[in-house]
Amino acid sequence: MRILQEMLANRWGQDEMERTSAILRFQLPLGATAVLMASSFSIMNTGLARTDHPEVALAAFALGQTVTNMFASPVWIARQLLVAFSSDGQSMRAAVRVTVGIAGLVLAWLAVLAFTPAGHLVYVRIFGAGEEIFPEVLSVVRLCLALPFVHFARVWSQAILMRQRKTSLMTWAMIARLAAMAALAVYLPGFNLVQGAAVGAAIWIMGMAVESIFCITFALPMRDEVYDSTPSEKEDPATGWDCIRFLWPLIIQGILLTFALPAINSGLARTATPERNLAVFQVAWSIAFLFIAFIYVNLSQAIVVLLEDLAWWRSLKRTGLWLAGLDSAAMLLLVLSGLSDWILLNIIGVEAHLVPPTRSVLLVMSAAPLLGGLVELRMGLAMRRQQTVLLAVAKSIDMMVLLTVIIILSTAFPALGPNAGPLAFIAGMMANYLFLRRKIREPTEAAMRAGGSNI
Repeated sequence: MRILQEMLANRWGQDEMERTSAILRFQLPLGATAVLMASSFSIMNTGLARTDHPEVALAAFALGQTVTNMFASPVWIARQLLVAFSSDGQSMRAAVRVTVGIAGLVLAWLAVLAFTPAGHLVYVRIFGAGEEIFPEVLSVVRLCLALPFVHFARVWSQAILMRQRKTSLMTWAMIARLAAMAALAVYLPGFNLVQGAAVGAAIWIMGMAVESIFCITFALPMRDEVYDSTPSEKEDPATGWDCIRFLWPLIIQGILLTFALPAINSGLARTATPERNLAVFQVAWSIAFLFIAFIYVNLSQAIVVLLEDLAWWRSLKRTGLWLAGLDSAAMLLLVLSGLSDWILLNIIGVEAHLVPPTRSVLLVMSAAPLLGGLVELRMGLAMRRQQTVLLAVAKSIDMMVLLTVIIILSTAFPALGPNAGPLAFIAGMMANYLFLRRKIREPTEAAMRAGGSNI
């Protein structure tokens, strides 16, 4: 290893090696944390499978958790605000005040859903929950009243850890969360403290609470390093309005993102064999998302925290593209080696006749991590420059292209079957990237000398 490091140092230079090492120490734990989080739903499903009526519990939890988490997502999205404005104490305090206000609004809305007829309107009439499972959905919503508090604890502590480049501690906190969730999945159904779909909600909320406690414990000793810092001479501290202007486009972007899978599903539902195609795409997505999660959001956060000058941008761009490319290559290798077939048959339990079309979908989706890396690089620059409106516009274009392509492919080219889903997803991402590439220019020497939001 030392010989390899010396060879790379001779080729790239010692400064470049140090920058690359810092980027990897920041990015790799973030990616690992995201992948671990993406795998946590299988643990919740294990707990729900131990309830008296698992099919009802699974269906009610899936709907209740998905929709309620969508409403609570602005608090989680605020992590990007806290990271971006944690460069000095005054800006951080403004960002915290805005995040607390958003958490209060989310709590009030969830309380309305949980205890008034608005819950029936939203979950039954709008999102299609059956009357027979609505009480189960309602039990999930009521437990999710804790979401704004848990999300706030996570985003505040994680923002400090990320600003101090201690992302490996976030990975350890996630490992503790998964361990707690696994224990709850085994023992909670037997205690009858909660029943049905509420079991899944309790495992989810309590697992995140454990993660939050660990993150806060790790972050508190570093708190003063953020709160006592002062802004540079070229930058003014952020105000509450600055934080709101930064955050609201990200909230729109996040909400639009939640409609990607429903849009694909609506298109696949128009195909000749909708049940088969929907099942194939969902199974393929469950595998592909593990690779996408490694890059998504995390790479842009690395740019927000680490970008200092033009040399850092070049290092971030090269390392980010290498990581995204290797991520795509790993997914492609998983498929071409036949390992994905083994996972589908022996771990997920897919029927043999569904393996070939699932493999085909995964092949197309293997381009997503690389393309996602290209998007993330521009997103990071947009957040550094506080041009988040462009991100909301880009995601709007993404969704319009995705919806248009999925409808055209599923109706005009029925032979594509489930492959219409990943093709539409990739088309939307490509449109997103092309827009951002045109609107968000890479840093230049002149911009770097100007400093501030021009970086």
